[in-house]
Amino acid sequence: MNLYIVESPLQLLCAYEAIHVNRNAPYQLLIRQTGRGLNDKHLINCANKLGLNYKIFVLHTESIYVGLLRNLFLLSSLYFKYYEKVYFGSFYSSALNFISYFIRRRELIYLDDGAATLRAQLEMSMKEKKVCNWFTFFNIEPLRGQNVIKHNFEKIKEKNKKYINKGKYFIGQPVSAMKGFSLEDYMRCVREIASRCESNEFLYYIPHRVENLDLINNIPNIKVVKPTVPIEIYFLENKGSIPKEIYSCYSTALITLPVLFLGIKATAVKNKYMIKNEIDFMYAYFLRNNISVVEL
Repeated sequence: MNLYIVESPLQLLCAYEAIHVNRNAPYQLLIRQTGRGLNDKHLINCANKLGLNYKIFVLHTESIYVGLLRNLFLLSSLYFKYYEKVYFGSFYSSALNFISYFIRRRELIYLDDGAATLRAQLEMSMKEKKVCNWFTFFNIEPLRGQNVIKHNFEKIKEKNKKYINKGKYFIGQPVSAMKGFSLEDYMRCVREIASRCESNEFLYYIPHRVENLDLINNIPNIKVVKPTVPIEIYFLENKGSIPKEIYSCYSTALITLPVLFLGIKATAVKNKYMIKNEIDFMYAYFLRNNISVVEL
């Protein structure tokens, strides 16, 4: 049996792919709820849409003893099993690192967690982190002793229908947690992209699950779209159309959407006032993988 533990919708989509790559071997899927914005709602909606069997648990590492007592039965059940493969959703999750002490397994593999995947790989290449194995849609060059399993959302692509490419979309991000962007920088970039729309068109803005929209709603030429599922599933279910152009600062959707759908032009928006910082590796990755980068 294989075990999957995820904390975000993107991690869940990758777990779904891994389940099918493993030829539907018996699996146990655990969803950790974090209480952050719409994250938990999107997770459960996505799991239901994909027809996955799962169990939910809550574990907050700031009150680890309370979490230990609350999840005593779950942790005990994990300990008394032996798993062939264990897939964790996040390399940096302190909750998952805590749970790992209770799990006996042959192999531990990490799923994608957006930019954190590339950051972790960079730190491993610099010998700042211990090398791990990946199940990833990123184009990652394996390090010595590292196993990298590449996928392109083949199973999810089976849900594709015929689409028409139309409309411009901006994929939002949680500004308070972003690297290299102040609130003013972020709003300037969104306004600039919106101002490039023709007089008869809008920039459709898809907010991040934990994003505050108070300022976004005041920008001319913007229409806010609020999916209840991950953006990838939202467009799979959309009635006949997908974006013609997508913009974002460094959202992973700039990578996943063109992989899933043909004809999407992806553009990453870089802060022109940003001095060299820890997110530069994302823009370097975009350029290496045919994603445009503009400085605003």
